[in-house]
Amino acid sequence: MTFSLVEVLLLLMTIGILILVVVLTRTGQKLGNAIEGFEETTRRVNALEPQVRRVLEKLEGELDDLQRVTRRTEQVADHVAEVSDESRRVVLDLLHDLEELQLPERYRAAVAGAKAGVAVLRAANGRSSS
Repeated sequence: MTFSLVEVLLLLMTIGILILVVVLTRTGQKLGNAIEGFEETTRRVNALEPQVRRVLEKLEGELDDLQRVTRRTEQVADHVAEVSDESRRVVLDLLHDLEELQLPERYRAAVAGAKAGVAVLRAANGRSSS
């Protein structure tokens, strides 16, 4: 029994179509499973949305509180710097006045030590003399 060329081609085409049907069936099953997984994930995300929204609103409120505290802290720091500068100025004026009084040497040593202390404080604060 010999097969003609047409019969061989028909047999090969039939086998190819059967393979294509099997591949498409498996691909369809995998695609169906992927769609089910995606739908389940979507349901979970939708269920979590109200909780996530509440957390975000709470975080937003806490961020506002933190910004208020930061602004207040900056104001306090500015006031501390002003008080420190003014105190340093007053001490330097006092020391200068004491020097002009021409006190005995032991008091001059104390004044010089106080000036050195003020200079160290100024250096520690990173500020130049005013």
